[in-house]
Amino acid sequence: MQAPTINATTGFQVGGSYGASGQCLISTGSGSSWGACSGGASSPLTTKGDLFGFGSANARIPVGTDGQCLVADSTNAVGMKWGSCGTGTAGGALDSAVVHNTGTETVGGDKTFTANVTVQGAMLVAGSWQVESTGPTTPMTGGAGDSKVGFDSDGKLKVSENGAAVTEVAKVSSSITGNAATATSFASAPTKCSAGQAAAGVDASGNAQGCFTPSGGTSSPLTTKGDLWVYGTADSRMAVGGNRSCLVANSSNGYGMVWAFCGTGSSTTKTANYTLTAADDKLLFIFTGSNLTATLPAAIPSGSAVSAWSVTLENTSATPLTVSPNVLTLDGSAASLTLNQYQSATIYTDGANYFSQRGMGVPPGVDVNASGQVTVTHLASALPVAQGGTGFTDTTYQGNTHKVATASGTFASGNLRASDANGNEVDAGVAPTASNVPFIPFNGYNTASTPNTPFSTSANVGGLYGFIIPYTITTSKFAYRVNTADPGSANYGVGIYNSSGTLLLSYSVPATTFAASTGIKSGTWTVNSGTTTLAPGKYYVMFTSGCTASCANFTVSGSTAATFYSNSAFSIAAGGSLPATISAPTGYLESFGAQVLSMVFEP
Repeated sequence: MQAPTINATTGFQVGGSYGASGQCLISTGSGSSWGACSGGASSPLTTKGDLFGFGSANARIPVGTDGQCLVADSTNAVGMKWGSCGTGTAGGALDSAVVHNTGTETVGGDKTFTANVTVQGAMLVAGSWQVESTGPTTPMTGGAGDSKVGFDSDGKLKVSENGAAVTEVAKVSSSITGNAATATSFASAPTKCSAGQAAAGVDASGNAQGCFTPSGGTSSPLTTKGDLWVYGTADSRMAVGGNRSCLVANSSNGYGMVWAFCGTGSSTTKTANYTLTAADDKLLFIFTGSNLTATLPAAIPSGSAVSAWSVTLENTSATPLTVSPNVLTLDGSAASLTLNQYQSATIYTDGANYFSQRGMGVPPGVDVNASGQVTVTHLASALPVAQGGTGFTDTTYQGNTHKVATASGTFASGNLRASDANGNEVDAGVAPTASNVPFIPFNGYNTASTPNTPFSTSANVGGLYGFIIPYTITTSKFAYRVNTADPGSANYGVGIYNSSGTLLLSYSVPATTFAASTGIKSGTWTVNSGTTTLAPGKYYVMFTSGCTASCANFTVSGSTAATFYSNSAFSIAAGGSLPATISAPTGYLESFGAQVLSMVFEP
């Protein structure tokens, strides 16, 4: 080999031969010579950023996109690949806001993200998947039109569907096989009854059970304003009561209830003069002030559709109460009515003037104290002498120590009683004589042209009304007036019962006898118990009929009768048949407007 030279154009140059094309200068240990090249390989690199790699042979590794890192990956052909840089920790990314390549991404190993991860498409997870979160510090809110699922600030898994309110996801802690079966069953169309049928019920899956064809419903018995559909032993019609009357439960009534006076719930206390109005119909007024005047309306009030106008006035003051008829008459006189302490009166009208039904008052000087004792105060020397004393002084006597009068001697059964010179009660020595004058148990009447009936057309019903006989009477018959005849054969019955419920007198005959024609009729009593002589006391009269349509009508009390017991639907075994005994009412069903058959008891 020649000594090397330096050429200004080609650079360092070895002297001697250059060798053949493609040969390499090879060291011989003691020198060098040109020879065949061995152990080398051609470069596969072609583009900026390429790396020379090796898998099973030399290979080119193209450069990744900006921001990617070369990551070792044993699953890759060359043992590495360009990918996300992560957080810089082992197996993690380095950037919290990495934008991945489009297309499918396979992420292996644990990855930690410090901020939100946005997935533009579906995220598919192979294998088990678990989310662990401490929850946000602020409550979860609904998405802006989107659906949202996540753990809320209370640690519970919640969901917001299509921007709706956030709700907790339901959880189960046991097998849901039964629940799923039930849900599937409910999702199925239930079994239905055929057209025109009704179901007796439904099962747990909503299927109709016990299908049947219903029969026709009961026709309504209602015919008039205010009617009630009631039931006793069958569906029935119950007519409305008078204004301000109340529907009161009553188990002895055929319907289990009656229209009755509302009692103290309709009372009003007055401490000054008062002029009554049409709106005061059926009210009780209690006057407590001194020397007051109650003035009746100058124009007769019309009352209600079923009863005439009436009021009840009571005076509890120690001074008189004056009841002025105004410009009309009261009991046929233009004079005022005076009510002393504890006296009362019911004022009613016949449509032209006023009339009164008066109660009993307490004599001056007599009172009842808070303990229920009767007290008597001296007012005049003419008062009786107390037993064992010389007369009253200006002192109040009460209790059993001081008595106005005492019973003296023995008394024969049935005899009247009298008073001796000292005010003691003694046997009069004579029996009471029955009155031979007619007796009218109920006041008031309607006009003959107005048909009315106290006989109910309902099955197994009788009208029962209370009245008082103040003195002994003898009656063998009674008079009444028929306004509309009944050509049928149904039975009509009128019976008088004592306070114990025993039938004393009765008149029970077919319509052909009771109401064959219009006009005044007379019915002869049949004695069922006792005699035709009735002692003073409390009695009941019953009206009953077997007629249910085209029945007779009669003159009645004109809805003005006052009674301590009014029951137009008293339950009995059969209409038109008077029971021998009844369960005597234990209470009161007061009425100030009962429609009772106008009757005259005759000797």
